[in-house]
This record gives sequence, structure tokens and C-alpha cells, in this order.
Amino acid sequence: MYKSLLSVGLGLLLLAGCAATETPVSETTTGGEEAVVEQSNKAVASNTESVKGKKSESTIRQELDETAQKLLSRAARTITPSKNNKSVQKVGKEFVATYVSIDPKAYSTEMRPSTQAGQYNGFIRYSEQTYQCRGKSKAEALAAPCVPHSSKRMNEMIHYDGRQWHY
Repeated sequence: MYKSLLSVGLGLLLLAGCAATETPVSETTTGGEEAVVEQSNKAVASNTESVKGKKSESTIRQELDETAQKLLSRAARTITPSKNNKSVQKVGKEFVATYVSIDPKAYSTEMRPSTQAGQYNGFIRYSEQTYQCRGKSKAEALAAPCVPHSSKRMNEMIHYDGRQWHY
């Protein structure tokens, strides 16, 4: 009796070790251990399915780039003051029309592993370019050619939760 309990206990211990390392369990068993082996094989199969269902790091990186393009395109469309809606101020004796522009194709991304497995922190780096147009009147400033005045580097952080990027 003691030997059979010991062999069942050792069998379960070995099965648990095999399931944890995701290696298939040998089908040669004796007696009532067949059900345990079948359950262990099902657990191994479900573990490998979840590994197959996970996205590769290169796929996640590609999704980060797609998300960055989408976010920067939206920012370029909605930023204020924009090229079509300039801000005008009187500076000394002249008027200065100002607007901000973002090039949605000029960016870089970086991806770092998060503290939780399967999650990442993403960084989107781009520049906001400020343009100024000068004139003697408000109408002249709005119609004048604009020149780059300043540039500001932006760094946006987003998070991947194991399924998608959140911002």
C-alpha cells in the first residue's frame, strides 16, 4: 500500500514537473495514473495554445508603429493653432501670425518591457515645429510666407496591456 501511494505521489510530482516545462508526458503508465496523464496532457496542450495565441514581439512593435502613425496623423489634423487657423498677435509695431505643425511621418518609436510579463511601455518621439509669419497688419501677417521659428521635441508614453496599445 505504501509503495503504491509513493509511486502515485512520485508520478504526480513528475507530471507536474513535465506540465510546468511544457514537455509531453510519456504514455506508458500503469493502473489509475492514465486519467492523471490525460489531464496533464490537456494542461500542456492548453499552455501551448495560449503561447501560440500570444503575439510576437515584432508584431507588437509593428502595432506600436501603426498606433504612432495614427496618433500623429490625428494630432497633425487637430493641433491648434494650425496652418489654416493661425494665431495672430501684435508684437511691437508689427503683427505675428503663428501656427504649429507636426509631420506625421517624422517620428521614432521605442518599446521596453514592462514590469508585468507580456506588457510593454512604448515611447513615441516627434517634433512640433512652430512657424511665424510677419506683416504690418493682421491681414499681411496672415498672407505672408511663414518661416520656422522654433522646434519642440515631444515624447509620448503609451502602454501595451498584452492585447493592444493604450494611450
